[in-house]
Amino acid sequence: AATGKGSDAEAPLPGVILDSGLLEREELALPAILHCPRAGDDPPCDAAFCSETCRDAQLTAGHHRLLCVALDAEKRRAWQAFRRYSEARYDTLGLAGLVIAQAVSDVAFCGMDPQDAISRYSRFATMPWPELLAARAADRETWRQLRWVVVHSACKQLRGVFESLPPPLDDLLSEEGFAKLVGMLDLVTKDLERPNPQDHRLRSVLEEMKAPPPLHTELGRLTLAWMTAKRLASEAQEPNEPDSDDEEEPGETQPLGLAQLAQRAARLPLLPGFVGFGLYTTVALTNHSCSPNIEVVPAVYNSDVVGTAQRDIAAGEEITMSYINEDKPRHTRQRSLLKNYGFVCRCARCQAEEGSTTPRE
Repeated sequence: AATGKGSDAEAPLPGVILDSGLLEREELALPAILHCPRAGDDPPCDAAFCSETCRDAQLTAGHHRLLCVALDAEKRRAWQAFRRYSEARYDTLGLAGLVIAQAVSDVAFCGMDPQDAISRYSRFATMPWPELLAARAADRETWRQLRWVVVHSACKQLRGVFESLPPPLDDLLSEEGFAKLVGMLDLVTKDLERPNPQDHRLRSVLEEMKAPPPLHTELGRLTLAWMTAKRLASEAQEPNEPDSDDEEEPGETQPLGLAQLAQRAARLPLLPGFVGFGLYTTVALTNHSCSPNIEVVPAVYNSDVVGTAQRDIAAGEEITMSYINEDKPRHTRQRSLLKNYGFVCRCARCQAEEGSTTPRE
């Protein structure tokens, strides 16, 4: 059900959906949610699992065993407070907290050497998150200081959860170590998008039912409301990023005809998909080129990523990918890489185009 902004009450589903019998179709029934065994405790655990295998793995050796089973009630409340703080300020703070929890779990429950547990993540760490702001960003110093304030508060809350950790894991709770972890996750994680597996089933059911246009319209409105709510939640996070100084390239746009609009609308999902990000060693260690020889995209229905060759690759040639939209002009690519990744690209294409483009400030 769609939830109104600023209200905890769920709005009723539109009558056209309720009257259609769509919700009674067995093909669209979802399996029961598997809750954490401590869902009824104080404080309650709101974790949900997709399968018994997933739940058992987390309760045996995953970060959930540490954060839910091993911690006492006071520390679980401290963790939940940290989660709320990261959701309000910056999502990657929460991901960094989970990374720390998993590293501690690897040592405590799996017997992993502490240095090995931390090296899986620290090997990619380069620059603290507050320092990743581009040198020419507006009010850079103000934003940098705000980020350090957020890091200080996040670390203080995490120390209330984990208290003391053995070296070198204790470095992750220092402001410098935690800031580097957040910065690393910002730089080297791969964005993942997954289609909703129910979308295909829903389309098939609607086709079988010969569903009238109003039903399609109401389903589309629910999806739009969901996506709008997620966008508003993202925009509400603090501190917000300084406005980008990237310029959009002017281009001629031709008006679309009704047939083209209909085709485009038909390709849109009826149900919102899932978004997230993952840390992949090979992807994280792959250098950028504005003329890459592979394209890296997420697999469709699992957590893999797939690299596909874009041309013939000679034996011994370095594998490269593009971190940005390489179709943009050189000055736009350079500015985007400097702003988001902190380096000036000197790939063969950029060097070849250096003297053939108009200088831009």
